[in-house]
Amino acid sequence: MTKKIKIALFSPLKPVRSGIADYVEEMLIELSKHMDIDIYVSKDSKPETQKIKERFKIIPFEKKSFRPDEYDEIVFQMGNSYLPHRYMYNAIKEMKGIVVLHDYVLQGFYAGMYFTTGDFYAYSSVQKKFYGQKGEKIAEHIAKRLPQPIWDTEEGIEYPLNEEILLSAKALIVHSDFVRNKIL
Repeated sequence: MTKKIKIALFSPLKPVRSGIADYVEEMLIELSKHMDIDIYVSKDSKPETQKIKERFKIIPFEKKSFRPDEYDEIVFQMGNSYLPHRYMYNAIKEMKGIVVLHDYVLQGFYAGMYFTTGDFYAYSSVQKKFYGQKGEKIAEHIAKRLPQPIWDTEEGIEYPLNEEILLSAKALIVHSDFVRNKIL
């Protein structure tokens, strides 16, 4: 019998209201036939699905106690909603892992970070880093909370603000040829 690879999986789980939580929970049992999976969740998360709680080690993520060398791979389930994914943001940037990119446009994630932290400089800086003056204008538009944020427009495809995550990833998994082609 071959040894299963050991995976650290970063993902929101139910009751977090997220299609990603639903998606991951639907796949976990099948994936566990091929992999030994530890699930890392936000410290304030209280997973509720009994069969997931019984079959998997669910660990509130804390950087100081996380041991990446205990795993063959680290997998991040990244989406556009800030609150369910905020705990993995720095981990993605610091650890070379596989990112499952559920949303091509991550503008909403970064805007959510800004609205939560109030740090306009950090928000504007990342926009400017990847899009120059256009990025600064996007940040100003969001800060003013003008109608129709960029992620709700066609322009979001041209300015997805996914570059920081893409550049931090060891590998990417996407859900469509459209996203694959845009990234390539």
